Amino acid sequence: MSQLFKVDPFAGAGDAEMPVPLGIGTLAGFGTSAFPAPLLWRDGIATLPRALYRLRFHKGFPLEAAIPLAGYLADLGVSHVCASPLLRARPGRRQGAGVLDFSAIDPDLGGARSLERLSSALHRQQIGLLMELAPGHMAIGGTDNEAWLDLLEWGRDSAYASWFDVDWRAGDIDLRNKVLVPFLDRPYWEAICDGSLALAYDAALAGFVARHNAHAFPICPTDWAAILEQADTPAFSGMGDVFRSLSGVRPDREALRSAKYRLLTLAETEEGARAMRGVLAGFDGHAADGRARFDRLLEKQNYRLASWRTANDDLNYRRFVEAPDLIGLRLERTDVFEAVHAHAFQLYGEGLLDGFCAAHLDLMADPAAYARRLALKLRDLSGRRPEGAPPPVGCIGLPADLLDDRRAARAPADAPPATPGEDAMAEAISLALHDPLATPALTDLWAGLCGERQPFEEVREACRRTLLAETFSAELQAVARALHDVARATPEGRDVTFAALKRIAHDLAAAFPARRAFGDMDGRTPEDTALYAAAFARARHTLSPMDLPVADLVERWLGGEAPRAVPDFAQSGARAHAIARFQQLTASLDRAVHEDMLSERYARLLSRVERGADPAVIGLRVGAIHARIGALGAAWPAAPIVTTGPEHKRGEDARMRLAVLSEVPGEWETLVRQMMDAAGALRGRTDHGPCPLPADEALLYQGLVGAWPLTLRLDDPAALADLKARAGRWFVEAVRHARRGTRPLFGNADYEAGCARFVDALFDVPEGAPARRLLAAFVERIALASVINGYAQAVLKCTLPGIPDFHQGTEFWDFALEEPDNLRAVDFPARTSALASGLPTEVLLGTWPDGRAKQALVSRLLRLRAAEPALFAKGSYEPLHVEGMRDGSGFAFLRRHEGKAVIVAVTRLAAHLVGPDPMPPRVPTVRWGDTGFELPDGLGGAFRDVLTGRRAEPSLGRLEFSDLFAAFPAAVLTQVA
Repeated sequence: MSQLFKVDPFAGAGDAEMPVPLGIGTLAGFGTSAFPAPLLWRDGIATLPRALYRLRFHKGFPLEAAIPLAGYLADLGVSHVCASPLLRARPGRRQGAGVLDFSAIDPDLGGARSLERLSSALHRQQIGLLMELAPGHMAIGGTDNEAWLDLLEWGRDSAYASWFDVDWRAGDIDLRNKVLVPFLDRPYWEAICDGSLALAYDAALAGFVARHNAHAFPICPTDWAAILEQADTPAFSGMGDVFRSLSGVRPDREALRSAKYRLLTLAETEEGARAMRGVLAGFDGHAADGRARFDRLLEKQNYRLASWRTANDDLNYRRFVEAPDLIGLRLERTDVFEAVHAHAFQLYGEGLLDGFCAAHLDLMADPAAYARRLALKLRDLSGRRPEGAPPPVGCIGLPADLLDDRRAARAPADAPPATPGEDAMAEAISLALHDPLATPALTDLWAGLCGERQPFEEVREACRRTLLAETFSAELQAVARALHDVARATPEGRDVTFAALKRIAHDLAAAFPARRAFGDMDGRTPEDTALYAAAFARARHTLSPMDLPVADLVERWLGGEAPRAVPDFAQSGARAHAIARFQQLTASLDRAVHEDMLSERYARLLSRVERGADPAVIGLRVGAIHARIGALGAAWPAAPIVTTGPEHKRGEDARMRLAVLSEVPGEWETLVRQMMDAAGALRGRTDHGPCPLPADEALLYQGLVGAWPLTLRLDDPAALADLKARAGRWFVEAVRHARRGTRPLFGNADYEAGCARFVDALFDVPEGAPARRLLAAFVERIALASVINGYAQAVLKCTLPGIPDFHQGTEFWDFALEEPDNLRAVDFPARTSALASGLPTEVLLGTWPDGRAKQALVSRLLRLRAAEPALFAKGSYEPLHVEGMRDGSGFAFLRRHEGKAVIVAVTRLAAHLVGPDPMPPRVPTVRWGDTGFELPDGLGGAFRDVLTGRRAEPSLGRLEFSDLFAAFPAAVLTQVA
């Protein structure tokens, strides 16, 4: 392991210092407003990415595999590649959440040398290399995180104790000064008695451990004397005296090193190995005295071993959302921030990396402070990069309102409160391509299927209450303890009970209308004040009258009165801590609700129950969409536009196909009814009713409509088997999260097995043929409209304010389901060959199912962005008013800057304008009639369509859709000189 996390197995905690890497100084006096606005741009717009392309690296796709792609990505028009986190991580974990060592490139990816080669290859093609930065958590458990093992061995005296967000003052007296370790696969006593939890001597760790499956829990060396008392040889008996002589909890480093080495040397001899077996036999859980002795030993440790079932109730460290094997880091501490980022900063300073993409800021204690600290550090390092290194980017994905105190520049008020900057423009695109008029019909259909007619806000609150009870009880208790500390530090809180505070925190978190607020020592922003006001108003309707006076106190303590304004230092700090804890709770809770439970449970329209989306809204009218885009462009002009990625539930083009359901809600309802009739013989039953339940069955049909391959034929058994396998994996996981017939933990195995059998039968047995034919016919019916949506989404992504952000492979069609389906291998040779062909877009439109036309569209637009960087980075956004008989099916706008302009027009809501007959995916010219738009004053002359090369001539200052969309369902026009 590299130096940052190398913990000497022979060393004691008392002499180990927090490893602070050389060359990284301390940001003395760091605060909320002590620094100038960070420099994220350098030399004008040169460092602002024009287009991002995200590559997900893993053992099967290492860094070396991307080197041959550099030329292809350059031809595509990409300016920067953003790599998934590259630091050494636990195999199988994605997105950097499972980092084990922040100071080394993962050897499974090829290590430092491969990174150097990839960086050089990209730089030769004028492409910058960014890395996703997700430093807030580390993987724990197992035997591969030495910092975690050191914490278990030495507890609060560990050199890394300040790294991990552990509550050493937990409410449970048995957890005081201990960390709960809920990694046992069975109850604690059962594990001891059956020997699955046993004492062992681990030569690699040079010490005694409690071993359980793949986990090793170190025994503190100050307790080894008690272990060695069981030795029946003089040599080992003498070793007991050696460890007994070590004083207290902070033994001398050299003395401990010497003692450990002597024991290891003895254990490796034949006599020593025999004696060690005798020692360990004294703690054998199969014998009454052995298990009692082992239990007493474990009770002395700095941790408390427990079954995994205890995590949701008793966990006393902050985790990543619902994952107990991912522990939170205290990045608000300067020493932790510096050490965790040291290697990334080194790579940036050396020019191997040109910037970062921030992730998971919402889960941090103080995202604003982190963002400012990171931006300031990168600004400083930017001036130290080698001469000739590409212009640095800094870090993208840091919302402007987190970087300074001008918090009023947040996203527009009508943006979904839970939406971070990188999702906001993608949400606007989605709303533009859904028909809001379908809302009543889709709502009635879904209510009839699931038997629930509550408004979305009530469904969301019910989901939050479910997860607070089932999953986030430990986090809720942490908030209540933090508030109780505030109460105990002031006379006005003397009579406030812990139970009352827990009830209030529960109802407040359930009612909170956003992912989180951003309060700090300075209290709340005006936006945060509005969020808290709404949450407290709702909570006061659900709380007992007895709790209302306490709720008034909590309202002040959670930032209603700025902690900095409180004279008492201890009270001020306690309030700031309570604010951070509550905000982290709502962030984790909202992530779990929206990205897991709601995305399957509220399946009114799956394309609108997605990352960053507001499921309460199906679509918006054109005027509202223009207003939203304009406001977002002003607030976040350099935010990534992310339409798909590993955290999305469905691929971007799957969502665009499902969006067509909002245009044909009656046809969709008919299909659902017909499918349920046709599949009746395939449906099973459990003790609780049909399997699957109607709502889950409709969820399956939506998923299949979205994922159905464009080229799938019902007489192709291999293709059907592939779709069946993908859908089966997804569906069982989906019904767990929907929590109707089963649930993620302690689920109904009979129901899950029945759902799996239903999917198999739907694809395999003759009785499923009618349902298969219905489904295939419906997908064919909406195929052209869905492809037109896909083209429109790609055009808008590449031309609206922001940075187009592509997940690997999605320049072709993307009909993926959620992970792992969306992480399947990408056929880059096919993409490279298609781009090299150079065929015109309108020609490729004739073979639209293969995805090449979408790639050509993307490439042409990214090259336009390269030719006109200022226009797309700084250009205005001006709506163009579409008029005529099909005005609702067109969307157009103008972007201009310093005398240059580009006009963008796309087709939307085309399901009723294209027929079921095989034809290119565009609306027949005659059906546009007089639909078009007038050009603004001062914008005349001829134009050329970047997508097709066709010339467009305004007539009386007006452009007609029948002309613009004669060859392709979208147009991007530049002025002809």
